[in-house]
Amino acid sequence: MNTQLKILCAGLALVSATASAQIRDGGYDGRIQCGASLTNTSQGPWTQPLRLQVSGNSLLWERTEPQRFTEVGMGTFQNGQVSLDLVGSWSPGERNTGQWRTVVALKLDGKALAGSATIYAADGKQRVRDCSVLIPVEVNMPVVASSARTAEPIRTVSTPSQLAGWTVGQRERIQFMASNPRSRWALIRGQLGPEQMITGDLLMPTKNVDSKIPVVVMSHGSDGITSGMHDVWAKPLNDAGYAVFMVDSFSPRNSAKIAGTDGQLTWNTTANISDAVYALKLLSSHPLIDAKRIYHMGWSRGGNAVTGAMWPNYQLPITKSESVKWAGSIALYPGCNLRYKNPTLKLASPVLYLLGEKDDMTPSQACVEEAQLLAAEGNPITFKVYAGAYHVFDRMSQPWKTVHEGTYAKCALDVKMPTGVHDVGSWGPGFNRATNKSIETPEEYEAAGKQCEGTFWITVESHAKAREQAVKDVLAFLREH
Repeated sequence: MNTQLKILCAGLALVSATASAQIRDGGYDGRIQCGASLTNTSQGPWTQPLRLQVSGNSLLWERTEPQRFTEVGMGTFQNGQVSLDLVGSWSPGERNTGQWRTVVALKLDGKALAGSATIYAADGKQRVRDCSVLIPVEVNMPVVASSARTAEPIRTVSTPSQLAGWTVGQRERIQFMASNPRSRWALIRGQLGPEQMITGDLLMPTKNVDSKIPVVVMSHGSDGITSGMHDVWAKPLNDAGYAVFMVDSFSPRNSAKIAGTDGQLTWNTTANISDAVYALKLLSSHPLIDAKRIYHMGWSRGGNAVTGAMWPNYQLPITKSESVKWAGSIALYPGCNLRYKNPTLKLASPVLYLLGEKDDMTPSQACVEEAQLLAAEGNPITFKVYAGAYHVFDRMSQPWKTVHEGTYAKCALDVKMPTGVHDVGSWGPGFNRATNKSIETPEEYEAAGKQCEGTFWITVESHAKAREQAVKDVLAFLREH
């Protein structure tokens, strides 16, 4: 019996899908306590009140002093955490002038939101004060539910035959074994690393499907699994007759999100790539799923999981079979400034890039160039650029704002990847497109990356027209392939 089937028979369990604790709607009074100024030693520590307005997952921060200053901003509460990027302004006529930025990271701890805040100069480069935040809140306790229609516990499955039936709208959480490759090079060469239990939420179609079910595997971005993945994407896909399998690469590794943290530049995206391929392997032997119609879709960092997992040299070390492959891959605003490929390989299935014209986190032009190069080499890849759209354009209600994020947007690096497990040749070579110089060693490549990476202010905003068209484009891509 192969390893994956053993996982299905002995290790596969459908466990209770537990919703995260939710802060009750309303207004809450808290405080921010800041240390002495880091730029002016004559300015000592202070403590000030603040107000937090909660409506669903939307949190509005307000810290004001009449006729003196105002500091406001919004964030989304998910997985027990919220990050806020705030803009503060002095009132007209005040002796102080100008603006500042405050970056806040809070976590739900019992009946309070607590965490750190850092006040920066307006340009986001100079740190002014380090602070702590405490906001007492009222919390709704988590609810355990087995599906969208019943609160009874989810049954545990011990054999694949017990998964042979399904109901419309059924939702189940599946545990499956994956691993932790230390790098892309290790994964491609079959060095899969320590085993890692991963979870994925399987959302069945909301209408009857006569034959086996097509499924879209979703790889989340740096915010983890978001409400937009459910509301913007899973709903229309389920309504169109596709199952959705949302893979959670963060929670099993004790991380809720990495957006707005140093993790943007240090998180090993190979884990997201690996998790997606293990999900492909798992679902290809699932008795309900059409193994020839398993698609992969990802956003931002999840888009980079797509642009890695779409290549056969990333798949074969895990699947061990050329017949187990994606029916198609869809990457929304992936990062293309760092390019990893082997020109001797070809994509085995169609790929679609969906890009925002004004994206400054993962610039669209680099992805357009990459897609054009791949297409010129005979690969089945297409792209669409949505006019006026910024990063995360498909969010439902993201107001325009700038956020402090780690990004490789200023990089322009290529590196040749191994062809597969048996490629024992030398590393690379690589190429720095910005300096027009070759890169001969992994150490040179790492140094070049350190020189161009950085934490910058980038723009995010919803774009209703782009979002609606993107949903149509994805459904059309799935129907065609």
